[in-house]
Amino acid sequence: MKKTIAIVQPVIPDYREPLFSALADIYGHQLHVYAGSSAARATIPSAADDRSYFRRLDNRHFVKNRLLWQSGYEEELLEADLVIASGTLRTLSTLCLLARRRGRRPTILWGHVHGRHSSLGVARRSMLKASDGFLSYTETDALVARSVLPANRVWSANNSCVWAKDCQTQAEAIPKNVLYVGRLVVEKKPGVLLEAFALLAARGSVPGDARLMFVGDGPLRTSLEGRAAELGVRDRVMFYGHVWKPQDLWPLYDSALVATSPGYVGLSAIQAFARGVTFVVSRDEPHSPEIEACQEGFNTVFFDTDSAGHLATVLVSCFATSAELLGRRPAIAAAIATRYTYDNMVHAFRCAIDTFIP
Repeated sequence: MKKTIAIVQPVIPDYREPLFSALADIYGHQLHVYAGSSAARATIPSAADDRSYFRRLDNRHFVKNRLLWQSGYEEELLEADLVIASGTLRTLSTLCLLARRRGRRPTILWGHVHGRHSSLGVARRSMLKASDGFLSYTETDALVARSVLPANRVWSANNSCVWAKDCQTQAEAIPKNVLYVGRLVVEKKPGVLLEAFALLAARGSVPGDARLMFVGDGPLRTSLEGRAAELGVRDRVMFYGHVWKPQDLWPLYDSALVATSPGYVGLSAIQAFARGVTFVVSRDEPHSPEIEACQEGFNTVFFDTDSAGHLATVLVSCFATSAELLGRRPAIAAAIATRYTYDNMVHAFRCAIDTFIP
């Protein structure tokens, strides 16, 4: 009988589905992915409910959505030959899965070592020591994990949402737009970008046909649309809603001179770099692991956090040096293709799985 492989996640957002589908193509009926149908943040949709590999768990959130307990399929998960579980301290049910070790059933953690609260560092390392291996979101975290676990039980699966084939530049001759891709939520601070763009428009500091493009949805959309009208730029600000299919996203990136992250950096950085687009980033934020890919002076320009005025200044500078930014695009895309792709993630997962299930 073939051995069973279980991957447990809080939810399966659309950017994870290609990874799991690729693994399902390799391991077939051996692989099941267990997840809830909703995340603590309702703006993160689940995208795999109709996949044959999917098994739905019941997500119960506690302490203002800071903690998660998942239930359902307990017997399957405890008996699976290999489990790859979320490595965050917030998912309390993962601790039960780590107890599988007593029955000599390995459990690999997947995530990052460094959380947003440094005071929990000891707890994170203790959790890591209790596991049989670690799939890291970043190369930096992989180095830390190797100081806790044997080096051959740590795999770097740099977080991504693009295939290597997508890492190419097809920019318009003179792209003029400013692009935001992400949820329209307070933590992402899209309002700072809107205020900055309005300043530029009022001063005539950007081409008259330049547009600010918001790709994503969330509770702030209505207020952003109203504020754009108040600022007199409603006809220059585009709201596309949630877009995730590559064939729809890439033309938007290709039409943008820069992409922006007015709040914390997420996977949209990897998307931007895949198309060679320079990323304008708020400097002092609780950034996600993807900040590792942001290299100032190469693919990233930082601005002072929460300052619409300084963001406007940085955008003016980007327009003034557009030829230089466009010239870097092939190198930016090539760098991402070698380190931050689904292809690399699939390889890392295969190495981890094959270590325990040869």
